[in-house]
Amino acid sequence: MSIPSTQSTADDPLTTAAGFAQAVRFYLGSGQAGEERRTAARGAAAFPDDPWLRKANRVLNPSRIVSKPATAPDRTREFDWLRKHSAEYRGRWVALLGEELLSSGAQLEEVLSEVRSRNLDTKPLVHHIE
Repeated sequence: MSIPSTQSTADDPLTTAAGFAQAVRFYLGSGQAGEERRTAARGAAAFPDDPWLRKANRVLNPSRIVSKPATAPDRTREFDWLRKHSAEYRGRWVALLGEELLSSGAQLEEVLSEVRSRNLDTKPLVHHIE
């Protein structure tokens, strides 16, 4: 087989799903790195209902997952507050944002309810002081 045309002409094999499949197989066997991926992607876009081209595209062009390390907010000010005030709130739940005490209570649900009512942009630190 000759190399499939990348130009659109009347005798272009890349006008049918079978033509794209043939071109992908050709490029896989010829060692022309990258062409099989590009051709599979073009074929799947041109013929989205063709199961072979969909599968070839999925195998040759897998999705890329980019992960980022989780970033937690700096809670230094909240922990400083806990060190300074824990004796005053022993046995209670507290909700802190920075050095501000947003809520305290004997029951977690009452503290959470009060925090939710504030519609804060930043989540507070909620902690039970033993």
